[in-house]
Amino acid sequence: MRDHELYATILGLTAPWTVERVDADFLGGAVHVWLARTDGAPAQCPECQTTCPIYDHREREWRHLDTCQLQTRLHARVPRVECPTHGVLQSPIPWATPGSKFTLLFERLAIDWLREAAVPAVARQLGLGWDAVWGIERRAVARGLERRGTLMLRYVGVDEKSFQRRYDFVTVVSDLERARVLFVADDRKRESLEALWALGLTDAQRSALEAIAMDMWVPYVQATRAQVPGADQKIASTAFTVRSISTRASIACAGPSSVTSAPRATRGSTAQSTRGCGIPIGSVRRRGGRSVRYATARSRWRGPGRSRRRRTCGSTATSVPPAPSSAAGTSGRRTRA
Repeated sequence: MRDHELYATILGLTAPWTVERVDADFLGGAVHVWLARTDGAPAQCPECQTTCPIYDHREREWRHLDTCQLQTRLHARVPRVECPTHGVLQSPIPWATPGSKFTLLFERLAIDWLREAAVPAVARQLGLGWDAVWGIERRAVARGLERRGTLMLRYVGVDEKSFQRRYDFVTVVSDLERARVLFVADDRKRESLEALWALGLTDAQRSALEAIAMDMWVPYVQATRAQVPGADQKIASTAFTVRSISTRASIACAGPSSVTSAPRATRGSTAQSTRGCGIPIGSVRRRGGRSVRYATARSRWRGPGRSRRRRTCGSTATSVPPAPSSAAGTSGRRTRA
């Protein structure tokens, strides 16, 4: 099999496209494959698929899967058509998506890598930049959304995800029946979720929803009430959210005085009579009407001039002065108070 036939078979080329020539650049570490189009072959508009006259040609280059240790570069003169409805547009080609500098097979390899490693690692392994890898991922998501079509959803879940040391948030919406992600948006504002309700779903899809699982984050509730019919009857909170709200309400109703009057308890014990919510003593302290967490130091002798800290219940650690050395024989010895 000649090199022309080999690469035509590898690329899956059909008429009117053929392999014109193949050159190997060993110093540059690449194999260059030139593709040609049959003269006079019709070209279609990418929007309406109508056969249109050719307006001009543009030189394009794509990266394909490597040939052994050499990169594979495809070159072709791609026609642009003049559509009476959509104007001048590039005619579609079978080996790549519009605007991409990589073939579909190369992007598939990159997506397989992205499922196993992070973007920086994939970029290093494939010799690409950060933006190039992100572009491959965005185009793959767009192709998946096109294949998805119209879904009839019944149960969805809404939650936020923090990353980068918990300073940034994204809103994630999932299909709970099929266990897949439907929508991801920056931040956790009202606009983040409204982008899905208003633009990502039709009126029929929003009306068909039977339950929406989410926490009681106010922007999410406001966005759902504004866009989903009968939202108050469809919003379902998780058990963790209900317990958290009940616990905070119990602490607020108990008041700050209930903490100071708590009986002495050992570490990890639970005082049901203190706040009525079963929080371990020593984990929460009231200060200025606000609950703050604090840590008590372990009881240990730290030598002359320092204090011995004792863990107490419901109050801060107290300091006990060190005992003075009285006799010469005991000079320099540490005596416990």
